[in-house]
Amino acid sequence: MKDVIQVWEETYSATYRRMMERYPDAASMPRPILGFHTTIDGLKRIVPEQVEAVLDADPELAREVKARVEAGDVPDEILSVADLLVGMLVSVSKGKALQRMIRNSAVHEWCLAALGYDRLRAGGTCGNMVSMLAPLGFEQILLYVNPLTREQAELLPPHENVKVIVAEEGADGAASYRLTTPAKAWREEGVKAVHWIFEYPEGMRICAGGIDVRAPRANRYIAAYNPVNNQLVINRHFKAGLLELIESGERFTHFIIAGFHILSERYPDGSCCRDCLRPLAEFVSKVKEKAPGLKLHCELASIGGKAVRCGVMELALPISHSLGLNEVELATLLGDLEEHELRAELERTEAPPAVFEGVAAAGERLGLARIHLHNLGYYLCLTRSEFVDAQTTRDGLVFAACAAAARTVSGSLVSLEDVERGLDVPVSERGLKACRELADYLGYAELVETGMAQARGWNVTFVPTKVVEKPVLTVGLGDLISSSSFLLGT
Repeated sequence: MKDVIQVWEETYSATYRRMMERYPDAASMPRPILGFHTTIDGLKRIVPEQVEAVLDADPELAREVKARVEAGDVPDEILSVADLLVGMLVSVSKGKALQRMIRNSAVHEWCLAALGYDRLRAGGTCGNMVSMLAPLGFEQILLYVNPLTREQAELLPPHENVKVIVAEEGADGAASYRLTTPAKAWREEGVKAVHWIFEYPEGMRICAGGIDVRAPRANRYIAAYNPVNNQLVINRHFKAGLLELIESGERFTHFIIAGFHILSERYPDGSCCRDCLRPLAEFVSKVKEKAPGLKLHCELASIGGKAVRCGVMELALPISHSLGLNEVELATLLGDLEEHELRAELERTEAPPAVFEGVAAAGERLGLARIHLHNLGYYLCLTRSEFVDAQTTRDGLVFAACAAAARTVSGSLVSLEDVERGLDVPVSERGLKACRELADYLGYAELVETGMAQARGWNVTFVPTKVVEKPVLTVGLGDLISSSSFLLGT
């Protein structure tokens, strides 16, 4: 029997070649729609001395933060500086990705003045996706951006395959719609929203005000300020334009929707998150009716409020085929589904059998055709046979892992050929160990070498990934992994 590492290295190489052969055939390539979360990210590498100075300067703030960090009291939303720091320090102490929305403009202004950012870039779930997908040879990617300012347009990738919808008013006052690049479509100026991406390396330590935390692994904490879109009201020209373009024969194959985490449970006008989700779901349903072959994926992200998460489950997921999430989001989702034993087991061990049972239960309860979990060292994807075959799923996951590794090594993807750099990154030993554990649990020895099995009525696809020991950039990796594996694996 070949060494299992060699088997997976050969699988990676063969899959990469196969996918590269597929790319010249435009007819077989996806033409996706990405909505509804594109913004501007302020990237910031956490400087421990900066955070420590804030805590040392305000003993009362330090006492509150210390007590809440020790209690694991992570806020659903950020209303104060203390909320922001608690979320940051809990994320660092656990080495777990965490995202929360800033709902107070004073905290936004404090963050600008006290912490700042190292650089700006296109961000948000869809902004991350389009920045990394655009160089990969897709013929066309339709992006939703609201508002499309000059500053936002300048940060988006300058590729001709990135399109937005623009409205043009005729002499009779009626609007017509066409696709063009963001650089040719912006109509206003200004930075309307900033999502701070606080990155930290493994081993980073923050010690002040009685607080002492150290990061067990590299990760990031996201604190996002986005009052313009906090009710996810979709621009009327995008809604009318997309439906008109589909009716006129424009081809779209996939629709990825995200941005639920920017919703609040309740708003000052008396409305709630369901009042925001209902029209969004109605619009997406209309799009599906116009394009019946369209495959729909929801990217969960880190949603702070339970009411928002339940609203997504009740209104968005029933019209979706696929769901993407990480291990933290899975545990939270299981709690909302009242799968408390599975959640407790997952949080206690994070062992592959617990992860599998959690993913399978969530997929079953939510009636999904596909559910994909990305974790450090491996990806696990469960699919229904009538939706996609296991080989296609594995191809998408392997290519996504290769692209993610290539991007982590250098911090960017400039062209399709850059993905090949990922082949030089070794297959994760942690991922291989997890693969063996799941194979033993399922009684499916072939999983170790093929990454494919069947269990509980699902096609089970498990791919040990390629993990970069010292990543240059981690933010947006989950978005690259979820989008590319969905588009190329379905």
